[in-house]
This record gives sequence, structure tokens and C-alpha cells, in this order.
Amino acid sequence: MADAKEAIRELRSNRGYVKASITRLCGSCTDSDIEAMLLPNLKVKLTKLESLFTEYEGFSKKLFFLSDSSDDEDYSVVEGKYFSVMAKLQDAIEKKNVPAKHDDSYDAESCSRTKLPTIQMSCFQDTYTARAYQMERDDNMEPKVKDFIEFLEKRALAMENAEPTTSKSSKVVVNVAAQKTSANACLYCKSTTHKLFNCKSFKLLSALERFNFSKAQSLCQVCLNKHNGKCKFHFKCDQCKQPHNSLIHYDKTVPPVSLLSGEQANSNILLPTAQVKLLTKDKKVTLARAILDTGSQASLVTDSLIKRLGLAPTPKNTNIIGVGNSKNCAKYSIPLEIQSTTSSYRMTINFHVVQQITCKLPQNEIDISKLKIPEGVVLADKDYYVPSSIDLLMGADIFFQILLPSQPEVELQSNNLVNTKLGYIIGGTILQQKAPDNKVTLFCSTCNNNINDEIKNFFEVEKVPQAYCEKLSEHDLAEDIFQKSVKLNNNKFQVDIPLKVPISEVNSHLGNSFDLALHRFLSLEKRLHKNPLLLTEYEKFIQEYVELGHGQYIDFQTYDLEQDPVYFLPHHAVVNEFSKTTRTRVVFDASMKTNLKVSLNDLMLNGSLPQKELFDIILLYRIGDFTFSTDIQKMFRNVLVNPEHASLQNILWRSHPSDTIQCIRLNTVTYGMKSSSFLATRCLLELTNRYGTDYPLASFILNNCTYIDDILYSTSDKLELLEAKAQLEAILQKGGFRTHKSILSYIARFYDPMGFVSPIIVKAKVILQRLWLDKLDWNAVPPAAVKEEWLRFAADLFAMDPICFNRNIPVPKSAEAVQLIGFADASTSTGYGCCVYLRVVDKTGKVNIALLCSKSRINSHSKPLTIPRLELNAALLLTHLIKRTHDTLSLKLKINNVYLFTDSMIVLGWLNTEIINLQAYVANRVKIIKEVSSQYQWQYISTKENPADLISRGMDPQEIASCSLWWHGPSFLQNGKYEFSENSLNLPTVTLPELKKVPPSGDQLVTLSTQVFFFVSR
Repeated sequence: MADAKEAIRELRSNRGYVKASITRLCGSCTDSDIEAMLLPNLKVKLTKLESLFTEYEGFSKKLFFLSDSSDDEDYSVVEGKYFSVMAKLQDAIEKKNVPAKHDDSYDAESCSRTKLPTIQMSCFQDTYTARAYQMERDDNMEPKVKDFIEFLEKRALAMENAEPTTSKSSKVVVNVAAQKTSANACLYCKSTTHKLFNCKSFKLLSALERFNFSKAQSLCQVCLNKHNGKCKFHFKCDQCKQPHNSLIHYDKTVPPVSLLSGEQANSNILLPTAQVKLLTKDKKVTLARAILDTGSQASLVTDSLIKRLGLAPTPKNTNIIGVGNSKNCAKYSIPLEIQSTTSSYRMTINFHVVQQITCKLPQNEIDISKLKIPEGVVLADKDYYVPSSIDLLMGADIFFQILLPSQPEVELQSNNLVNTKLGYIIGGTILQQKAPDNKVTLFCSTCNNNINDEIKNFFEVEKVPQAYCEKLSEHDLAEDIFQKSVKLNNNKFQVDIPLKVPISEVNSHLGNSFDLALHRFLSLEKRLHKNPLLLTEYEKFIQEYVELGHGQYIDFQTYDLEQDPVYFLPHHAVVNEFSKTTRTRVVFDASMKTNLKVSLNDLMLNGSLPQKELFDIILLYRIGDFTFSTDIQKMFRNVLVNPEHASLQNILWRSHPSDTIQCIRLNTVTYGMKSSSFLATRCLLELTNRYGTDYPLASFILNNCTYIDDILYSTSDKLELLEAKAQLEAILQKGGFRTHKSILSYIARFYDPMGFVSPIIVKAKVILQRLWLDKLDWNAVPPAAVKEEWLRFAADLFAMDPICFNRNIPVPKSAEAVQLIGFADASTSTGYGCCVYLRVVDKTGKVNIALLCSKSRINSHSKPLTIPRLELNAALLLTHLIKRTHDTLSLKLKINNVYLFTDSMIVLGWLNTEIINLQAYVANRVKIIKEVSSQYQWQYISTKENPADLISRGMDPQEIASCSLWWHGPSFLQNGKYEFSENSLNLPTVTLPELKKVPPSGDQLVTLSTQVFFFVSR
């Protein structure tokens, strides 16, 4: 008895320790924490939480059998926390697995801002210049003198940086009148509204298909037009820098593959091959030749075979790593059913699509007169000795699956004869054969999504965008499907699920989802019946779902699982103890893989959210004395799904294990699916498109103050606030949406989209960078010095004083001046950053200054930059940030002036220098700064007074709350009579680095005046 009590006490102690670990881990996984975590951290926490809960369950089970008392309530609490946090982590991992911008990215348009391509120097002829100008100008607008001058400046800069050429361009006489009609028509779709390089249908083709089309049409590889003689344009590909158009660039090389390699005198190495049967789209049988590679982790298929079969692969990016760490990217995958040519054996394999696997094998025809195949042996490839193309590569996993248990081997002049389910295969060395001149090495491939490639971008210096970026994203395709399918009947939207393949082909791509969904449901059912309270809430949720018409019970026999597009969604509970509306929410999982290793989310297009980012919404929310906040009730579930697509949204359910399992089809947009947020928010935008003129205030709120289903609005006019509320309710009713009657309270969280604590965050980034530079494994213990530094930082973070500041920044209508003030700074030890303030001066001279936002970057250690270059990058970062801030606040305020400060005289000197006199790195950035900040004034400030200096060197957590310089800017701005200098760039003479020699000014004048005269005279 005493031993039993001792065992129970020990189990309770161990379980208590594990429970405490789970509680601590869950406590560190709040919404704000998860949002700020990097993907590797999320995965580590997910694995750790699963491990801890498994331990907890083990101890609880043992206690259940040893103890008479029940700990069901304690177990339920821990289980509830576990499932809640697990759901959050899985959802965050799924979101962050999609390639996206870095969290510090603030400008969605910055990536589309590109520099001009390098143009080679050529003979300066009128025809050449005129054609280049016509390519750049907007045909819908009359040219202005400033357009001519801007064009000439761009071309002059490009020609100065281009490599000179010694070849002379030949004259080409073109009959413009005769070619005018054909030149304006698209050569692919024959439309007269655009040219080939702007054709959406042409861009939908793969790069290789576009290249083949240009060859078949005898198009110029540079301008993609038809003409005689040498092309007058000197564009270079953005990816390989070769003289061809970026639209027709494709990777011509195939990474090496690993099975065998070796040389022997007077010998030839035979690689094992097999012939297999496949079905085309029309269910006709075709033969393909496969090679079996025990050194490959992936199975591959050529693009030419897929086209021959007439099948559509699924977009899926996978890195293929070969010998020497060579890398290729397979952009598609497809499941194929193969059948043996020697038996009825068949199997389904998921292949990655590549352009080419290897050359023809064998390389030379083999003399088989001296080879004796034993009687009764049926070869998988009867033509193994004849060189022919390879269509498929079967990896190691397939190879060992098809080996028969008995493997009779017959020594045949150093050949091995191996029995498989596809027939006998031959592989090995053949003596007395002429060896080929080249050796073939097959794929030693691994599918690898390298986390370091993503993390590396976190620390790299912000780059100036490239000139031309080919992009036809999933967002465009999803938008096109929405516009064609959306309906609004009886105040209810109906939409199609945006799929990558036609609905009729979904079944062949998805496969069987029922078995795994059933397994997941039975596991859920066991957990629910261990927690009666959770079961009751779960049943209530499902019942409400059906009663509201958002779902309906249907007979399983309604579906033909072999033909119909059907998918069963697993589901689980997410419990939110703080929710005032729904404590328990059922979440559906459309990421579950079927037997073909494909999920419903894999087949969906990822549409973009047509809403402002959180940065802009919070920025607007700080302006105005009166506010309201609300959310839209059941926003997703108020949008109906086309009945033809609703068959992809089924769940399994029963209230008691003794009942028969039933199928519920979900009729509305369902959370847990990749496209759900896009469809629901796009419907809100559709409301403003249709009824925006009738409800202008509500339209403004939905377009600028709404994030998913949450609405934050502020104004200084109380009557306007009431009118906005009435309009919002009216326009939402047009789409069947309703807002919650009670205004929800805002709970402060440690999430910093505005950069209010950038000086603190930059220190954490530096520590993370040190771990990354040391190339430590994510699960490895960091060095003692780094660990100590992190623990000290974490302790300071928890001990820091609370930070409180007013949401509202008062801006009286009678304000004398409303100004935006920006500061930039950089340091070699840490990084660079910028911050922006709003300065309001009333008629009495009283000044109110408030921090609006900030951004930071960490210095790159792979390519260290000089201090002047870092300061220039800080100025560029500030330029983009203050432009975005100005554009957003202009929706509510009239900004009188914008002033930008830097403590670098060299940067100010560069900004006061002609771009043509600067070297390329500096010139490109100065050009962007001048263009974006042309209406702003640059000023000098000392380092001591520069608040951005706090970002560049970092700040301890306990210091920031009381730092007046950070929250209110330099003290001289508090003076209401302070006058900003008109001549902000008249600085003392300094020696500027990175200047280049320019031709004599006389030569420049002749060239420029000649060009201006030419264009004006036209």
C-alpha cells in the first residue's frame, strides 16, 4: 500500500512538472507572440508542445489506474489549452509557409519599383532614340517637355553606366506605314489592344513554351517583335543577364543525378530501366521508359510526357538538390498510375515535373549477341540495349517497394539480373564493350525547402528593385474567377472556390480523403467524450451551424467517391476563454493530405486580401476624437458557395458513438481553407463597388478601416460618427452581413506593427543574427555568451515599465501647421532605421508631437557596407516610410509640410549632386529618393538630437518608457516658432565618395540639346 502511495505521489509530481512546462509554453504562445515568431521557432514550439502533452497523457493514464480519485477537470483544462495553442501554431505555420514579405516590409509597392535595365552604348541615331522613346511613353497622354527631359536623363545615366561596344550598328530601313497594323496586334491572341509582352494568355504559358512560340514565329529574342536585321534594343534578361527578353528565359540545365559513377577499362555501365504503361486523359494506353534510381529521394517525370498524356499538373515548388549541391526547382507535381508491361501490377506515384531527366540511355547501342538471358526471364525493358529517351525516374522509395521477396540473381558477365514487380531489370558493368566518351550521373536528389534561404533575406540589405519583373500571380487568377462567378441574390453573395484545375478534374488530383478524415474524427470523438463540457459546446456549435442553413445533412450515397469532386474536412475545437461571443469554435482543416499526398488547399488559388494593411488602419485610427470598433458577425458564413463546389466541403459527425456517422455538407465559405479570407473580404469590396456612391462613409470605412472582419474607425465629428455607423449597417445588410451590437474592447498585446519599440526589437534581431551567422541548428544549444545575453535581454524585457500613450493625436481644425517629420540614421555595429512623427502647431503656438511609426534593418554581414552607404539606405528606407505615412494620413488630414532629417553630410551632398555624376550603387538610390521625396525638404541634424540613432544602436527595454527623445523627438521641435531652413542642402563643402568622371560638359550639352531638338521637332 505504501509503495502504491509512493508511486502515485511520484506520478503526480512528474505530471505536475510536465503540466507546468505546458502552461509556460502556452503562456508564451499568445496571438502577438505567435505573430512575431519566425517559422522555425513555431515548428520547434509545436514539436515541443506535442511531446509534453504526450508525457502528460502518459502520467494521467497511469494515475487513472492507480488512483481512485478522478482528475478529469484538471485534465480537461490542460487539454483545452493544448488544443487551443496547437491550432494557433498550426495555423501560423501554414500562413508563414507561403512565401511572403518580411514582417518589417512596409511598402507593398516598393517591390514593384524597379531600376532601368542596363543599355549597351550604341551609335546615337535618330531612329534608335525615337523607337526607345516610343516604347517608354504612354500612348494615352500627350507628351510634355518634362517627360522628354526625364527620358533623356534616364538614358544619359544608363549610357554612362553601360559597357561600350566596338561594333557599328547597321542601318535598317523600316516601312512604318506598311507595318503599323500588324505591329500593334498581339502575335499570340491576335488582340489589337495590347502587344505580345503584355498578353496575359502568353504569360500563362511556361517559360519554355513562350521560348518555343517565339522560335516558331521567328520573333526577335530581345523585343519579341517581327523585324528584319539586327534589333535596335539592347535589353538584357533580368535573371541571366544575356541579350534576350526575360519572358523567354528558362533554365536549360538539369541538375546532376546520383546513382552510379565509375570507370573500368573496356567496360560500359548499364543503368536499370523499365517500360511501363500509363493512361492518357482520353483513357488510352501509352508506353513510357523509366529509370530506377536508388540514390534519389524524389520521383520525376518529364514535361514532354505530361503533355503527351494531356494531363494538368498541380503547381508546387520543390527544390531538387543534385551532385555538387546544384539546385533546380520543380514547379509542378502530379500523381500518375503506372502499370507493368509484364503483369497486372499497378501503383500510383507522385512525380515532380522537370524539363529533362537525363540524356538517352544507354549512350551507345549494346551488342547483346554474347549476352545470354536465362529462359523464363521476362525483362521489364525488352529494348534495354537500344539508346532511347527517359520519361520517368523512380526514386529509392519506389525501387524497394517493387522488389520481390525472392531475388534470384544470375551472374551475367558482371551484370545483375534483379526480379521486380515490373519484370526483371538489368544493371551493372558490361565487359568488352566500347565505353562512351561521356559518363552519365543520375539524380542524387532531395526535396528541400531550405529555411536558411528564407532567414537570409531577413538580414540582407534592402535592395533596389530590378527593372522588369514577370508576374502573373495566383492573385490575378483568383480575382478573375471571382469576378466571373460572383452573384448577389436576395442580399446573399454566392461565389466559386478559386481552384487551380477545373472542378471536373478535382477528383483525379485529390484522391481519397474519407479514410483519413474518418480516422481524425474517431480520435476527436474520444477526446470530446472525456470532456463533457467541451462536447456540449461542440454539439451546440454543430447544431447551430445546421439550423442557420450554413450546413446540411446529406446521404453518403449522394456522392460517387470515384468520380465526383468530394473532400472531407477534419475538424477540431479551438477554445477561447476570453471570447465574449463564442467560447468554442470548430475549425476545419483543408490542409489534410489525401492518399495522393495532396490537400484541398493545394488545389486552391491564393487570392490577395483587398484591404489595407494593419499598419495603415492603426495609423488612421489615431486621428480623431471619437471612435467605434466592431466586427462583422459570422462574416465567412454569410457568403454562400456555389452548390457545384460545396461538395468539397464535407464533415463527419455524430453526437454519440452508438449513432451512425453522418455527413454534413457546408454550404458557405469555411474558415480553415486557403481562399476563405480572400472570398469573404472580396465580397466586402464588391459591396463598395456596387453601393459606394449611396453610402460614401461606409465605403470609406470598408476600404480603409477594415481588417478581415474587424472595423476600427475614428473621426473628430460626433455627428459624422453616428452617420458612419448608420451607413455601415445599411451597406452591410445589402450583402447579408451584420455587425455585433456591443462594441468589443481592445486588449493590448505585445505586437508592434507600427515600430513603437523598434530600439528594443533591433537588439533581439542582432542576437538572432549571431545565431544564424554561426550556422547553428535550430535545436542546438546556443553558445554560452549568446545565451547569457539573451537571458539578460529577456529579463529586462519582462521587468520593463509599462508603456502607455494616447491613441488619439489631437489635430484641431484651426491648426496653424500639420507637419510630418522623419529621421534616419545608421551604424556599422548594428543596423539602420528611421522614425516618423506628426507635429501639430495651433494658433497659440502650442506644439503637440507624437511618434507615428518606425522601421529598422539589420546590417548584412555577408556583404558589409560603408557608413555612407548604410546612411544612404537609411535615407531610402525613410523616404518609403514617410511616403506611405503621408499617403495614408492624407485620407483624413491636410499635411502642410514634410521634413526629412539625417546626420550624414555625405548623404545630403549626394542628394545635392547630379545623378549622372554618381556611381551606380549611389546613383540608383539617390534617384529613387529624389523622385519619391521631390515635394519634401531634407535637413541636417546632429547625431545627439537624432531619435533614429536609438534604432541604429539599440536600446535596453527599461530605458525606452522614459525616453523623451524617442516619444517626442528632439527638443527644438517643441518650439512653436521654430523655422525650418529653406536652404536645407547648402552644407559645408565635404569630399564626396563614389563620384565618377564624366565627359566634358560641352560634349554633354551637344548631345542633350540634339536629343531635345529632335523630339520637340517631331
